[in-house]
Amino acid sequence: MHPVSYFKTLLLLLLSLVAFHSYGQEEAEEEKKGFNIKLQLDSRQTFIEKKSVGIFGGRIGYPVNDKFEAGVGFYKSRLFNFLGRRVEIDYVDDSVSPPQLLPAEVGFKYVSIFGEYTFLENEKWVLTFNNQFGLGRVNIYVLEDEMERKVKENKTLVEHSVKAKFKALPWLYLIGGFGYRYLLSADEQIRKAFNPPIYIINAEIDFKELFGKKEKSEKQN
Repeated sequence: MHPVSYFKTLLLLLLSLVAFHSYGQEEAEEEKKGFNIKLQLDSRQTFIEKKSVGIFGGRIGYPVNDKFEAGVGFYKSRLFNFLGRRVEIDYVDDSVSPPQLLPAEVGFKYVSIFGEYTFLENEKWVLTFNNQFGLGRVNIYVLEDEMERKVKENKTLVEHSVKAKFKALPWLYLIGGFGYRYLLSADEQIRKAFNPPIYIINAEIDFKELFGKKEKSEKQN
C-alpha cells in the first residue's frame, strides 16, 4: 500500500473507532444548573455500491429525561479533501439524449435531527434505539471526455439504528451497533446506491473518571 494511502486509512480507522466523551468541570457546573448539552463524535461505516465507506459525523444532544435524548447531527463522507474517499460508480446521465453510461465518483453530506431512546441501562450495558431524519446532498463527479463535471442531487433520508455500549473499564466504553439508511428523495440510481445497512464501531473515554482517579491517588500518596 502507498504510504499516503496507508496514513489516510490509519487516520480514518482511528477517527471511526474512537469517539471521545469528555466529562470535565464545565459539564459538572452545567449539570448543577440543570442544563446538560452533550457533544459527541458519531462516525459510522456504510456501503455504497458494495464498497465500505466511512462517514465522519458529530452530534449535539440534549437529554430530555433519563431515557430520551434529542439533538442535531452533522455527517460527511470526506473531510478537508483528505480524510475519507469518493466511491466509483457507473452513472447514467439522462440529461442528454440518448442517455449515456459514464464513469463517476460520488460523495455526500447531510444534517439530521435525531431522537435516541435508552431501553436498557445497568452497571455494564446501555442499549439505545436511534431515529434520524436528514437533509443533504450527493455530489456526483462525472468524467466525460477527460473532463470532470459536478452534478448535485438533493436528498432526504431516514435512518434507524440500535447501539450497545459496554463498560470495559471504569473509564473505557466499547460501542457497537447496526442499522439501515433509506433515501426518501433522490434520483433512482442514487437511491439504490445509498440505501444500505450501516454499522457502528466506536469507543468512548470518560476523562473525568480517568484523570479524577489519578489525581485522587496522587493526593493519597
